Amino acid sequence: MNNYGIVYDIRNDKAVVLTQNRSFVMIQKREDMCLGQKIAFDDKDICTLKNNHYKYVSIGAGIAAVCVLLFVFFRMIPANTDIYAYIAVDINPSMEFCINRDYKVLKAVAFNDDAAKLINDIDLTLRPIEDVVMEIIKGSKNYGYIGVEEKTDILISAALKNANNETNASNSSGSSDIDKLLDKIEKVIEDNNSNIDGKTVRLTLEEREAASEFDISMGKYDYFLKLKEQGKAKSIDEIATMKVSDLINSIATNVATPAPTLVPTKSYLQNDNIKASSSPMPETSPIVTTQPKDGELTNSPPKPTKGTSVENTVENKKIIKLKHYNEKQELSSQAIRWDFVLENTGNELINLKNVKVRYYFKEDVDKTINFSVYYYSLGEEKTDVNGKVYNIAKLDSTNRYLEVTFEKGSISPGESAWVFGEITREDWTKFNQQDDWSFYQGNLAFSDWNKMTVYISNELVWGIEPY
Repeated sequence: MNNYGIVYDIRNDKAVVLTQNRSFVMIQKREDMCLGQKIAFDDKDICTLKNNHYKYVSIGAGIAAVCVLLFVFFRMIPANTDIYAYIAVDINPSMEFCINRDYKVLKAVAFNDDAAKLINDIDLTLRPIEDVVMEIIKGSKNYGYIGVEEKTDILISAALKNANNETNASNSSGSSDIDKLLDKIEKVIEDNNSNIDGKTVRLTLEEREAASEFDISMGKYDYFLKLKEQGKAKSIDEIATMKVSDLINSIATNVATPAPTLVPTKSYLQNDNIKASSSPMPETSPIVTTQPKDGELTNSPPKPTKGTSVENTVENKKIIKLKHYNEKQELSSQAIRWDFVLENTGNELINLKNVKVRYYFKEDVDKTINFSVYYYSLGEEKTDVNGKVYNIAKLDSTNRYLEVTFEKGSISPGESAWVFGEITREDWTKFNQQDDWSFYQGNLAFSDWNKMTVYISNELVWGIEPY
């Protein structure tokens, strides 16, 4: 809702609104409307007038009242009223804030009664979003939603209204503006509350809109999808009423299938157009040759010919199995999900610092690709999992691959490591996954997948390479 105004007159089922542009428009009356109220409305809410009666009604007789309204209105309406992004806060209470490009709050929406009480107690308009979040936490403590010494998780999710608005999508640190804002909010929360952990996640506008159809925050909707994907589905109503801490704990107690802690790390992968990465990367970066021979992988040791498969058959060596599940089943998708499980099927400990996992895909445009990690069962998402995209000679099913490596972690015999994440284009345009070598469509759960490859000490130990 990008239009703002003051209710000037109410006639039957219509309301006359004085806009910030000093013009009058007529919109459909709402149940909670009253004279002098500041409201927000969309262009589609404006009624088409058959005449200009309301443009001039009572202007002469009510000029004093109009002046008062104008004075109040233009003090209340900010200069920057365009919605830049949506920030959802879940404790439970659960709510969402619309913010402008200056990260100041324009509007708040409560998803439950507890959130409505908090919002009504706070002066929100044009306050920095991080200050408002701190006020929400303070109010939650006062109402008993957060115990004084209780360990509490708070989920902060964000979606840009228009990804193209993020003109400074990257900088020397490899972080976008909205990601930096999320990091700032998380830091403010944890620096001022020793018993509270902030969890942040960046989502798309489409995901937010899908969540709004169920009257639930986009952050909780993201949890809903991930639980469903892991075969631990809960109803929307259950998710909506759960505290974030209880939701995370319920996932953590199910050891069989760990689930994301929803703390993405955004890094800009090094490719033809190199940008810095916020995640640690090996000191020696790959060099992509400009003219590789047909079918030859650049900057990699000689490989088997296409169709060579190595699947747990290396005798007297550490062996491993990879399982994959692709949440993004659509052929056209903004994100390529590379989630996998590594299972140690051998008799020796596997040090993941020696392990590489590759996901092969085809990219038809030359755009920077972002790497995100949502969950790592053996360490920290932000520091212990790295990703780079490499160019290879163009084949029918691939011309790039993502290589995932690890800073730490080890898998004992019979145990597994779970790693969830995705890659996206910088401008959030869609990939066409139809011909991608590693794309797995139709699987409903994690299952063996030999079109992703695993290497230990640079030796292929699982999967089929596409060349």
